[in-house]
Amino acid sequence: EQLQEFKDYLLNFKMGPVDLQYETPNILNALQIEVLKLYAKDPSADTDDLEERMMKGLNILASIPLFTFSYARNKVFKSYPYPDKSLAENILCMARGNDQYTFEEARILDTLLMVHADHGGGNNSTFANVVISSTGTDIYSCISAAIGSLKGPKHGGANCKVTNMFKAIFHEVGFTTDKLTLKKIANRLLDKDFFDHSGLIYGIGHAIYTKSDPRALLIQQQCEMLAKSKGQEDIYNCIHAFEKVAVEVMKERKGIDVCANVDYYSGYVYSLLGIENDLFTPLFAISRTAGWVSHHLENRQSNRKLIRPANVYVGEMEENE
Repeated sequence: EQLQEFKDYLLNFKMGPVDLQYETPNILNALQIEVLKLYAKDPSADTDDLEERMMKGLNILASIPLFTFSYARNKVFKSYPYPDKSLAENILCMARGNDQYTFEEARILDTLLMVHADHGGGNNSTFANVVISSTGTDIYSCISAAIGSLKGPKHGGANCKVTNMFKAIFHEVGFTTDKLTLKKIANRLLDKDFFDHSGLIYGIGHAIYTKSDPRALLIQQQCEMLAKSKGQEDIYNCIHAFEKVAVEVMKERKGIDVCANVDYYSGYVYSLLGIENDLFTPLFAISRTAGWVSHHLENRQSNRKLIRPANVYVGEMEENE
């Protein structure tokens, strides 16, 4: 009953006026602007009452998808097109501009939304949100700051980097599964001799996970099924083979155990769902908003201390003569 009440509240949400004229070309920046506008429209925006904060958080959570697709489609979505369906189905319809989807596609997007929602308080955007929440400021400022953090290519923007890296690999060697060929590509990436010359293999490695990223495993399984249903087994097989090779090369070159992270397969799955690249990170923001709101509420309820991250000087010290 609580789940149904929650779902009904989100999907029957009605959004106020939206101005689609922005000076920024980036959807994430536009989302920050719109979230801060919600503050201006809220007569009790600065209240520290927990239940009021929760309702504000639910309104933000319901608004973010509508903001995203209003901006992306240059068409105002003041409400969800199908309030009797799931959030994933509504997002899929707005992202693709039609309601022609299969049950399997909706289920896979639902999985993506869940695994992206959060995985602890240490990720950059959630930590930014929690640090700002600890000051006692309004929830709109906290969520807006978290969106700004997620925009970065080393965080939420990584899925786009992975997708573009794959495109470069396919252009260079085709949809091969040959280990030696893919190993050369992995080494060239590390040698800054391929793709964006950053020395990074995007989608491989994580600050916490080393043996496996459970989110990546879930997505990989869904990705394989979806690729087969769409006749793209050759592309999936290449991506999967490169994952194994990249992990091996990282061990050989850097002596570290790594695994594919959540971004490795997610961009490709979005592509299989017919969603364009510039929506990948906004979809991450839609998912992660649930986690940000939850962490914000938890902080205001049970941790009233101001968070002050410490800086440790590691430079040279001058000796007194």
